[in-house]
Amino acid sequence: MYASGRRRWPDEVKALVVADTLEPGATMNAVADRYGVQPNQLSAWRRLAWRGMRIMVATTPVDFRKRHDGLAVLAQSMLAEDPFTGTIFVFRAKRAGRLKTLFWDGSGLVMAYKRLEADSFARPAVRDGAMALGRTQFEAFFAGLDWRRVRPLEAPEPAVAE
Repeated sequence: MYASGRRRWPDEVKALVVADTLEPGATMNAVADRYGVQPNQLSAWRRLAWRGMRIMVATTPVDFRKRHDGLAVLAQSMLAEDPFTGTIFVFRAKRAGRLKTLFWDGSGLVMAYKRLEADSFARPAVRDGAMALGRTQFEAFFAGLDWRRVRPLEAPEPAVAE
């Protein structure tokens, strides 16, 4: 498709290929075959896409009766962010054990609801209505761990495999 000696894939095309791996029923090997790329290269593109993803947490509780469109309006008004950019938005309820996430996957808004059965989420300090989390902190937060104590391991990417 984009072959000419050593392939140079434009970022826009990489994003489309990675998005295809997120389709229901899609497998890495099938998508890689469709585009003529190695599965390990496609995995690397997915890791890079995940690293660059923005995660915004609303620091003040919201009305949990709101659904997709209501949360998108809150992302625009309360967080001053565009909800259709792929940013993951995290909203919390007054009850500390509940949260909703919202993001645009390129074809529609996706909302997930999580309720902790026996614990509560570590609440962020209330500041300006929003705060950004890194991937590792978000994973800890979503798991119900104290995300404030989690720091990503900083390791340089190797130039070659040994």
